[in-house]
Amino acid sequence: MADIIIEAPKTTREQIKELRAIIKQTPFGLQRQRLENEAMRLRIISRKKREEDKELRKEQRKKEAQEKYFKRLSKAKEQRKQKREAEGKLSKEDYWRRYREIKAQQNKPTIEIRAQIRSEQERNRAIRQINHTTQAFQAKDITITRTAIDMRSLNTNDVRTQTYDYHLNILREYIKTMFKTIALPIKMGLTYKAIYKSPDNIEKEYVIPITKAENEYTLKDVLNQSDINSVINDRIEVIINRVGELNEHGSGFSWYKSVAAYLKTAPIRLSGSRYTNLPEWIKNKQCCINIKNEDNKCFIWSILAALNPVSKDPQRVSKYKEYEETLNMKGICYPVCPSDFEKFER
Repeated sequence: MADIIIEAPKTTREQIKELRAIIKQTPFGLQRQRLENEAMRLRIISRKKREEDKELRKEQRKKEAQEKYFKRLSKAKEQRKQKREAEGKLSKEDYWRRYREIKAQQNKPTIEIRAQIRSEQERNRAIRQINHTTQAFQAKDITITRTAIDMRSLNTNDVRTQTYDYHLNILREYIKTMFKTIALPIKMGLTYKAIYKSPDNIEKEYVIPITKAENEYTLKDVLNQSDINSVINDRIEVIINRVGELNEHGSGFSWYKSVAAYLKTAPIRLSGSRYTNLPEWIKNKQCCINIKNEDNKCFIWSILAALNPVSKDPQRVSKYKEYEETLNMKGICYPVCPSDFEKFER
C-alpha cells in the first residue's frame, strides 16, 4: 500500500510565484487575462495580510512598552513608599485621611492640623530610626530577657527634638510597638542611660532610675493588654521625673543626649501561689474575692471561699482555716500548677 503524502497548504506568495510562471507560458488572450486578474487578487490579499501583521506587531510592541512602563512606574512608586515609610512620611491618601480624622475629632484650624501631622511624621521617623538587640539569660528557674534599645539616632542638631522629654516620649511609643510581639503575662522593668554635660564640657553617663526603690530590678506586672499603656506610662514618668531632678540637683550637670534604654521582661507563671494585687479594672467591678494569703496555698483558699461563702471580710484566710481538712490534696504540691487540676477533680 502506497504512503499517503499530505502537502502543506501553499502560501499566497508561493501561489503568486506559480501563477507568474504559468502566465509567462500562456499566450495573450482571455485565459491569460484571467490568470493576471487572479494574480492581482492574490497580491492584494498578500498586501492586506502584511499590513495586518505589521499593525499586529505594532500593537504588540506598544503593549510590551506599556507593560514595561507600568512596571517601572510601580517599582518607582514602591521605592517612594518605602522611602516615605523610612522617613516617617504619609502618602497623599493617608495624609488627607489623617487630616479628616483630626478635623472631625478636634475641629482644629487647618494650620494647627498640618503642624500636628508634621510632628506625628517626625515622631514616626524617629521611632523607625531606633533599633534594639535582645539577650536572654537564666536567673534561678526563669528566663529573663534584656533588650537594649539604641537611642543614639535621636541625637540630632535639630533644636526642637533635643529635649529629654521628647526622647522619652519617642521611647514610650517604641516600647508600645515592641509589646505587640511579646507574650503576656510578664513582669517588666525599664532603665534609661543618658549623658550629662557640665558647663566645662565634662560629660558623664547616668543610668536612671538610680534610687534603690526604683532600680531596674523592680519589675512591674503586665497581666493583659489593658495594663500595657498604664505600666509603660508609669515607668516613663518615673524616668522623666528623675531626669528633671538630676537637672536641678545643683551639680552643674544637665541632660545632653540619650544613649540607650534597657527593657527587662520575665514571664509570670500561671499557678496558684501567693496573694497578688488585682488590676484596677477588676477591682472596680467588685466581682472577685482576692484572698490575702502569705503562703503558697492560694488555690485551696480560693476553692474553700467558693464552697463556704462568708458575708464579712471574705478576703481573710482565717475565715476558711476550719475547712482546710475537708479537701483531699494528697499528692498535690504547692503552689498548684494547671497540670494538677485533673488530679484534684478526681
